[in-house]
Amino acid sequence: MVGQQDGGGRSAGRRGIIGPGPDQRMGDGSDVVVRRETPNDPGFQTRGVTPAAYFILAFAIAVTVGIVLRNTAAAIGLTVAIYVVLLLLLGLARPHYAMPEQFRDSVPASGGQPANDADDSWQLDYYYLNATDEKVSPRTDGCQAEDGYQQCLVRQGVVGAVMQYQPADRFWRFQATEAALALAASAALFAAGLIRLRRHIT
Repeated sequence: MVGQQDGGGRSAGRRGIIGPGPDQRMGDGSDVVVRRETPNDPGFQTRGVTPAAYFILAFAIAVTVGIVLRNTAAAIGLTVAIYVVLLLLLGLARPHYAMPEQFRDSVPASGGQPANDADDSWQLDYYYLNATDEKVSPRTDGCQAEDGYQQCLVRQGVVGAVMQYQPADRFWRFQATEAALALAASAALFAAGLIRLRRHIT
């Protein structure tokens, strides 16, 4: 059965296209669920190779700003501001590091599942389609009954549902991409600082 948006960028699963995939459980058969790391994890920026790249980026900002301003107090404030802005920009760019996967299911649902476990994936978008493959926004506030949800959608002309997502197995790919972007920005900043320093010396 298709899912509803939960308001947080992910889709609240009902059985089918957005339904939770098989749990990854401990080998002893316990009910402890082992969740894979995803590019959308809150700790993405503190794991893997990105912390080292961020440190180099912060250092590059501090050095370059220090060379330009030659004022310690002002340099500290501007360094923090630039660093925060760059981290925010990287976070906004992260969903676009790779073309998202797309899974389409019919309404009523066929019971299919995405190739990658949707429960662990970074779900970017979820929308309904009508018979001409146009996006539609059906009213779902009256479709809460489990036995009548899909029929309620069908009455409003919905024939399909599409989910776009980044699979969890792209975690390290996204780590490498973000680290490369941070290092590229660091190299540009170091180059700008070196040019400014040479001009000042000469």
